[in-house]
Amino acid sequence: MEPSAWHHRLRRLAWLPIPILLLAMGFFWAVDLSIVYDPPHLMMALNLLFMLPVALFVAYQTGRSFLLRGHPGLLWFSCGILFWGSAGPLGGFLLPHGPGVVVTVHNILIGLAAICHFSGIAFAPWPRPTLRWPEAWLAGAYTGVLTLMVVVVLATLSGAMRC
Repeated sequence: MEPSAWHHRLRRLAWLPIPILLLAMGFFWAVDLSIVYDPPHLMMALNLLFMLPVALFVAYQTGRSFLLRGHPGLLWFSCGILFWGSAGPLGGFLLPHGPGVVVTVHNILIGLAAICHFSGIAFAPWPRPTLRWPEAWLAGAYTGVLTLMVVVVLATLSGAMRC
């Protein structure tokens, strides 16, 4: 079968996941399962396996782009993705300290990620000269992100911040 015919057949079936999803949603709504089981070790493993590697890869790529171009928006976005990618795994490691600590650290790190992403968007449209010494800026920003994560965790564990 030639590639165009195969592509045409696949295109005709592109709508198929929508009714399957709707049927599954209807089934689970009709069954009305109200049991929730969230195993903590599975949550920690999945966050570590799926969130952290993706965030590190994206931070690596945006960091490389920042080193090549020197645009501050890329640096802000890269820092934001590091905050986002560490929020889930850190929450999993803090489970023995209780759900309040987990929720507080997770929400603060996600909030910091949102602030960084918003700042990256705010810096993007302005024409400006590129930053000098992008290596120093990148190293300082990543060190600042790591330091702020440690401060958030330690402040939460000490009881200075709680949800």
